[in-house]
Amino acid sequence: TMSAFPLLKVGTLAVKTLAKPLANVLKEQAKDHPELRRICVNIGQFVNEKSVKVNMRFLGHKITEVKPLNESAAVSKGADILGEGFIYSVSVATVLVEVYRREKENQVKSARTK
Repeated sequence: TMSAFPLLKVGTLAVKTLAKPLANVLKEQAKDHPELRRICVNIGQFVNEKSVKVNMRFLGHKITEVKPLNESAAVSKGADILGEGFIYSVSVATVLVEVYRREKENQVKSARTK
């Protein structure tokens, strides 16, 4: 039999591979759906503001205000963040399912040996 670790890696890779096209659909939908677009703009502006402030502080500059991105740049950045978050969430869920499955398997083995 194949060990569980390679199966976990293959399974995670397969799920991530399937998740990427779904994330791309999400990014495309953000351009056409007003509510999703609004969410992406908010996420994009938030991430931009925080990353600029962190970078400037790291460089030793004080910054009080960050110029907002234009709407299409904010939508793009927000959609990228949502897409990557979706892929990451799928990956984490895959690992958690595998850990749960392994734990159940170990419990069954323990019950048999008692």
